[in-house]
Order: sequence, then C-alpha cells, then structure tokens
Amino acid sequence: MKGLLFTAYSLYKKSCDSPGCGAICNTNGCMDYSVITSYAIGITCTDGYGLNDTRTFTMYVKQNDPPIYTNLDHTITLNTDIIAKGDVLFTIYYTDTENETLHYNYTYNRTVSSDLFIGDTVGDYYNNAANITAIADQWDLSNTMYAVYICGSDRRNTKCATLTIQIKDYCGIDPICSSNSTTVSDRLAVGSHLFTISVPNINALSGTLSYTIYSEKAFFTVSSSGRCSIFNI
Repeated sequence: MKGLLFTAYSLYKKSCDSPGCGAICNTNGCMDYSVITSYAIGITCTDGYGLNDTRTFTMYVKQNDPPIYTNLDHTITLNTDIIAKGDVLFTIYYTDTENETLHYNYTYNRTVSSDLFIGDTVGDYYNNAANITAIADQWDLSNTMYAVYICGSDRRNTKCATLTIQIKDYCGIDPICSSNSTTVSDRLAVGSHLFTISVPNINALSGTLSYTIYSEKAFFTVSSSGRCSIFNI
C-alpha cells in the first residue's frame, strides 16, 4: 500500500435551537475569533506496515455576530392609575445570526428603581423573551423618569441599550425637553460648561423644575438651573 489519501473534511457546529444553549463560554478552550482566526491541525495516518501519510486540516473560525435589539433604545410611559404589581412593562426583542440566548444584567440610574421593576436574566427571541415586570404595590413616585441600562450577552458579545421608563399620573402639563449633541475637546477641564438644558414650555409649568442626567460613565453633573458640566474624568 503506497499510502493513504484524504479527500474531504467536514466540521459541524451544534445548532442553538433551545433556550439556554447560548451559554457564555468561560473556559480556556473557547475559540476566539479576535485572537486566532484559523487553526492548523497536522494529521498522520499509519498502516500496519509502517507506511504513513501526513496532511493538514485547517479550521477557519467564523466571527460570532453580535445580537441586534429591535425595540431598544426605547421610552415607555406607565399610567399609575392602571399599572399593577406583576404587570409586564416591556419585552426585549432582538435578532441574532447564531440564534443564541442572551444573558441580561440591568443597571438603574436610581437606587429606588430596583424596588419597582425586575428584569429576566435570561431570554431568547423566539419563544421565551426576557421581560421587565412591575414589582411595586404602591406607585407613589409619579411624574418621575427612570433609565434602565440593559446589557445582553451571548457567547462572544455584549450589547447594551437603554430603556427609559416614565411614571405619570397625568396631572398637569409635562415639561418638554429635546435631544441634541455637541463636540468638545478631550482637554476640557473639570467644571467646564457643556450645555444648558432647554425647556421650551417652562412658563406653562407649575412649581420648580429639577434636573437629572444619566450616562454610562459618571463624568457629568447638572445644576439646579439645568447647567451641565464635566464632573470627573
């Protein structure tokens, strides 16, 4: 026998088609596209006469695509007259090329908001989506806004977005704010003024306005007059 011939190789990946199958890999044996994009494996076959043939099996790692939220970032409004404990306030929907389940963690811009809502820590997008549910018996904090920072992770990627929850009892006129953007130098000093919050209908409102800002990093502060500045770097 002259030697052994290799004509074809196949590599199969188990389909992720049931809840929980997209668990995050925490072992050193995980293949990481960002570190190594291909693996070369030398294979030697030897028969009973000592004849052998060596070939190389090359395996190319396909990059794991991140999930894409289909309904985040988003703002919802809760009416305190009809909301009750146990009501589902929001359901997280997304698409994912690998059909993976996401593992979620939540950050609230106010400590008390963790006593009002609870988010499911695991969810998929086809039959068991993650929900954010009301857990409060009394809604005393009306006309208040909360930001819930949601991060969902599959086996390789973490994707974050914000859900803004407005709690209202529909008494009086709501203040109107607007989004905007600005460009600043990375050499701005602590205390530098960035912008001032504008409320176009401020003259129609009763009482004194208070301002709250939130961001992923605690770099900013706001004064009682709506003046936003750099707080920390």
